[in-house]
Amino acid sequence: PTPNMTIRHLGVTGNGNTNWSHSVTFNPGDEVDFYAEIHNTVVGTTAMAVKLKANVPSGTFVDGTSVARVSADNANTASDTVNIHINGGGKLEFIPNSTRVTWDVNGDGNKEFNNTYVTGNPMVGDLMIGDQHGCNQYIIQVGWAARVVGGQPSPSPSPSPTPVASRSSLREYPVWSAN
Repeated sequence: PTPNMTIRHLGVTGNGNTNWSHSVTFNPGDEVDFYAEIHNTVVGTTAMAVKLKANVPSGTFVDGTSVARVSADNANTASDTVNIHINGGGKLEFIPNSTRVTWDVNGDGNKEFNNTYVTGNPMVGDLMIGDQHGCNQYIIQVGWAARVVGGQPSPSPSPSPTPVASRSSLREYPVWSAN
């Protein structure tokens, strides 16, 4: 049989909020989290070279979508969407070093990745994950963060300092569900 990929993509609004949703509203200055739950639903198969990409609008916008797409070399491509509203407009900027993975690669009950930070930005290019076996115990959870930057640039002194990215909070992933 052929692997069958599914994905659930969610976002969470505002700092400290835990209400993950397919429809989110942000304010300029918010640090926001996105989530993708990746599942190969066909037991006994292996999806080869699983990749995740999350397309978000470029530039300033008020209403847009984040479309997360999962693909594999030998399986279908699946996608899910988060509707985004930014009060007053703004743009999303990825927070460097915020991508993390939770995954029991071999399904033995011990997570090889447990909220582990990994290199990559799913908002810019494919995040290469690896080969995924088919069944619930192999579900992959990926989270990443962005900052909402206001639509109108403000004047800055010259020279301007280089900001250092930091995460003020780390939200728990939503509880995964078998699709």
